[in-house]
Amino acid sequence: MRRLLHGTLILISSLLCSCGEPEGAASGRTGTGNVDTAGEVVAKPEIRQILLVGERNGLEGGGRPSPITSKNPINCTVSTTKIDVGSQRLTMRLIDLSSGQVLGEQTQSMSAGQDTAHFEFKPVDAWARGRHLLEARLGPAGKVFQREFDVVP
Repeated sequence: MRRLLHGTLILISSLLCSCGEPEGAASGRTGTGNVDTAGEVVAKPEIRQILLVGERNGLEGGGRPSPITSKNPINCTVSTTKIDVGSQRLTMRLIDLSSGQVLGEQTQSMSAGQDTAHFEFKPVDAWARGRHLLEARLGPAGKVFQREFDVVP
């Protein structure tokens, strides 16, 4: 009877410990990566940051961007982790936060080995004063990365 109880406790504790493991953990693969043709797990690329022209990399102490005025084009660079296999579609949207209107959307294809992309949005007449948002997405189901900034008169 004591052995049966001891065996039952071991079984229950092992089941409880495995409940918190990510999907595929038993096989050594988690849901956060892709599998290449050799069967190795490849890290899924992610967006690291969005830099406006005039800024330095945030890891180097970062500088303030030059002010964006209503007549200036909005130039930004998206930094990602390296894309190891295939290609990914990077989509960037520019949104006016006061009205919620999407002012522009651009898409670029990022191929293996690439880790940055540059986008430029030019004003048709002039950008509205106030808060704006850059929204980047890597792949159709990737996380959205956002960056707010102000347009000054």
